[in-house]
Order: sequence, then structure tokens, then C-alpha cells
Amino acid sequence: MNTLRWAMFGLPGLGSHVLNTSLDNDQGPAIVVHSVSDDFAEFDGERISSQDPDLRKKLDDAGIDCIVVAGWSSKIQTSDYSGFSKGAWNLHPSLLPKYRGHNPYFWVIKNGEKETGITAHQLSDEFDKGPILLQKSIPIRDNETIGSIWNRLSILAGEVSKDLLERIATGDTSCTAQSEGKHIRASKVADGNMILTPSFSREEARRLIQASNPFYGAILLYDHLILKIYEADESGPGPEIPCTDGSLFATVVRDDNIGIVTGETFMKLQNANTFSQ
Repeated sequence: MNTLRWAMFGLPGLGSHVLNTSLDNDQGPAIVVHSVSDDFAEFDGERISSQDPDLRKKLDDAGIDCIVVAGWSSKIQTSDYSGFSKGAWNLHPSLLPKYRGHNPYFWVIKNGEKETGITAHQLSDEFDKGPILLQKSIPIRDNETIGSIWNRLSILAGEVSKDLLERIATGDTSCTAQSEGKHIRASKVADGNMILTPSFSREEARRLIQASNPFYGAILLYDHLILKIYEADESGPGPEIPCTDGSLFATVVRDDNIGIVTGETFMKLQNANTFSQ
């Protein structure tokens, strides 16, 4: 492979797998740009904070050919990524143009998608709209949670990054423009997106619970309590989750007073008047 000097903008998860895969294949970055000071502590090369006012100058002084973004919490300024000889690339955790935005992991499960994946595309001024170089997909399993899909896509990002770096190095970077029109987006997840209501079918409630496990917890208003629900089944014991076609029963629950317990333990404690009013 031709020598490539690249910098990675990354967060733990996608970034960790991309970094480790590149190091395992002797393709490691010259610089890691991080947003938290102790991210990627295992990297022995140069590390630069994304808040460094001299970030772009340091990238230029290091002779960086391109940057690769592997998980990032905000839009990178154009001045920080434009003008590199071999471009600027992003590894996005969805099959673009579907699910542009902050949290595809949650929305693909909640919406009942059958597949998702990683898209390698050029950075552009419009968020997640740059031309696509390559994509790789994986099926979404029936028991998928946001935790499991986050882990599987992080591993997949490492695999895709190997191909991406080889293609950048050899100049094989012919891209395809993303299709125009309206596409479903992946906005930030708010508490209001995670409330279990009686208007859901059991399947819709189940998907919401899985999409919220373990990072958030689906929200159930139960008696006088606000519970976080992580797992549920069609039989009890456990707090009932009313649905349009029957009920589910929470089997793993978090309450602010007692922490995370089984649904059965929660019901025993509630019947014993353990919870404060």
C-alpha cells in the first residue's frame, strides 16, 4: 500500500475499532484528534484536542494527506477538513442516505428496520450528505439492542476502514452522489422519544425497549413512579405495560429508589410498600 499520512477524528466505539484495525494492519494514523483527554489512551502517536486553536496548523505541519472521522458528536468545521490532498472521509453508522444524523443506532431498532450498516463517504458542508465511496450492511437481529448494534457497527467500521484506507492510498476513490429527496433521519434521542404509551402495539413497545437498552431505558409511568424498562416479556410477574393488542410485563426495571432489579423483585417490593410516595 502507498504510504498514507492520515489523521483520525474519533470517539470510543467506532473510533477504537478503526484505530485498532489500522494499527493491526500497519495503517495506523499519524495523529488522533480527540474530544476527551483520555480517549484512545493506547495510542502512542501524536494526539491533538479538537479544541486546540492550532488544530489545522498542526495537521498541515504534520503533512497529513487526509482525515477519517470515526464517530463524532458534532459537525466538524469546514476549515478543519477541507483542502487535504486525499480528501476528508466519514464512517457513518447507517446505510446513507437513510438515517443521517446523531443516533442511527436507536432509530433503526425502534423503527423496525431489517438491516443497517456503515457508509464511508466524503465530508461535506451538509451533514452526512457527501458522496458515497463504499457501504457494508449487516442484518438487524430480532433481539437487537442499542448496545449490541453499537458494538456490531463499531466492529464493522473497523473492517470498512481497512478497505477505505487502501482505496484512499491508491487513489481508487470514485464516489456516488447520494440520492435526492426526503429520507428518514436519526435525530438526537430525547426523553419524549422513549415513553411507553398504551397506543403502542406489543411489537412497537418491544422495539422501543430494545432500542433503549442499555444506554437509556424506556420510560414507563407506573402508578406514582417513573420506571426505566430494559427488558420485557408477554408474561409476568413484573410491572404491566399496556398495549393495543394486550400487555407486556417488565422483567428488568430500574427505579431511582432501589436501582436495577427484576420485574418480580420490583413487584414484591412494591407490594411490601417499599417505595416512598
